[in-house]
Amino acid sequence: MRYFERAELARRYHLYRARVHAQVVQEIAASRPARALNAVLDVACGTGHSTEALTALSPVVCACDVSPAMLSMARKTALAAHFVRGNAESLPFSHSTFDLVTASMALHWFDAPRFVEEASRVLKASGELWAYNLFFPGVLFGDESFFAWHRERYLPQYPAPARHSETLANLLQCAQRPLEFAEKRKLSYEVSLAAIELRSYLTTQSNIEAALRRGETLRDVDAWLDDELAPFFRESASQRFVYSGYAEIAVSIQPQP
Repeated sequence: MRYFERAELARRYHLYRARVHAQVVQEIAASRPARALNAVLDVACGTGHSTEALTALSPVVCACDVSPAMLSMARKTALAAHFVRGNAESLPFSHSTFDLVTASMALHWFDAPRFVEEASRVLKASGELWAYNLFFPGVLFGDESFFAWHRERYLPQYPAPARHSETLANLLQCAQRPLEFAEKRKLSYEVSLAAIELRSYLTTQSNIEAALRRGETLRDVDAWLDDELAPFFRESASQRFVYSGYAEIAVSIQPQP
């Protein structure tokens, strides 16, 4: 099931998703400061937030996504990048093209074994794959009750749809693969959000999209969230939240043709 293809959702995704990708890119750059990145690829680029950040790393940044609506936004976001429609399991690029392949908040939607094969195919020898996932864990600085609300009110009201749970590390350990797992790195960033910004961000998540597909209206979702979130913003117009996750890093170990 694809949850991020509608034009209206692409618009909300572009406007309200947290812009933390540049911080991840800084970690990529710091991991091997002497490494040349002549060409990089951003798979499942969405509206181009992750792609735009990558343009600071390399003179050639390519990106692909299966959704025309997402790509339309992405082309306006990362003007220096090259975009093409394509899916993760059949990348429309030649062998041994890229020094780095990234997949931001997307691996759990892929057929992961096929994506690994494709990532390895388009990577140069010793090239790296960074599959990173960032999510909203429901942590508000200074108010532990928000975590309880997130777990006991929000997620039961809007449960997350099914997705793949296999990690890149487990995938690469289970069979002979053309990539070697290198490390799993924790990521944690702070984001400051007003109530309407938090509500708008939450409506970009796949659980809300699933609710809309079941027949709920965005107006009703917005109204429910506004009522539920208001108590957490009585003392301040904005609050500081955690946006966290991890990056799984793998290295191409097979000689390329």
